[in-house]
Amino acid sequence: MRLDPTELTEDEQALREGVRAFLAARLPAGSYPLGLGMGGDVDPQFSRDLGAKGWLGMALPKEYGGGGRSAVDRLVVVEELPAAGPRGASPGSPYRQSGPNIAANGTEEQKRTWLPRLCRGEVIGCFGLTEPAVGSDATKLQSTATRDGADWVLNGRKMWISNGSVSKLALVFANADPSKGHKGITAFLLDREKSPY
Repeated sequence: MRLDPTELTEDEQALREGVRAFLAARLPAGSYPLGLGMGGDVDPQFSRDLGAKGWLGMALPKEYGGGGRSAVDRLVVVEELPAAGPRGASPGSPYRQSGPNIAANGTEEQKRTWLPRLCRGEVIGCFGLTEPAVGSDATKLQSTATRDGADWVLNGRKMWISNGSVSKLALVFANADPSKGHKGITAFLLDREKSPY
């Protein structure tokens, strides 16, 4: 793929300046504990504030609570959040990973249940891929999923899950059909409000 260089439009530049001004006022230096990744502090109110601005789920369809905006608009915000420091970086990843995946592959019920809540910042999601023995190589996942009547039972271990301790929604990858090798891997939505895990 080849992408030609481009310049931000006036509207895109205005969006960037608006995000910068908001972050400077909302996250002044020294106003939050430092830490990244698993050691980072998570502020659910900050996620809701971003949702209220329409900056979560920006490129998701409007009918599911998204902004229906361009990928460039979304990238403008995604670039500015971590530039504001660790607190700014913490909300971005779950929305980029969970939201688009649900929008592209989820059932209608999953889209209507989760996407508006993710876009409003009411729910923090997490992404369960990495495993102790294989790292993030999705083709070698050892976690399995087996049918138990109408339910699925997931077995395995995940690690390095950003926001895992506070998330209400987990997108977990497991092999539902090991006979197909990596083609048997399926993404499961785990409602952590209903599950102890």
